[in-house]
Amino acid sequence: GITVLADLPGVSRERLGVRVDGDTLTIEGTAEVAGPDNLELVYGEARLPAYRREFALSRELDASRIEAQLKDGVLRVSIPKAEEARPRRIEVRVG
Repeated sequence: GITVLADLPGVSRERLGVRVDGDTLTIEGTAEVAGPDNLELVYGEARLPAYRREFALSRELDASRIEAQLKDGVLRVSIPKAEEARPRRIEVRVG
C-alpha cells in the first residue's frame, strides 16, 4: 500500500476534507489562524490559507479501506493494497 503525509498547519478536523472519487484522492483544507482581536496584519505570507491536492490512485489499491488521521497539523492517509494485488505463493504439484 501507500501512505500520504500532508503538512496542513492551522487546519482543524472540521475544516478538512478527504475524499475518493473514482481513482482520485482529494485532500482539501482551510487554515484558521487565530490572533488577538486588536491585531492589524501589516504583512502576511499567505493571504488565503487554503490547501487542495489531488492524487491519482492505482487500481491495485483498496480505496474502500482508506484510513486518515490528523495529528499536530500533519495528515496521514494510509491506503492498503487490494487483496487481489497482494503477492501470493503458488503451490506447485508434482505429477
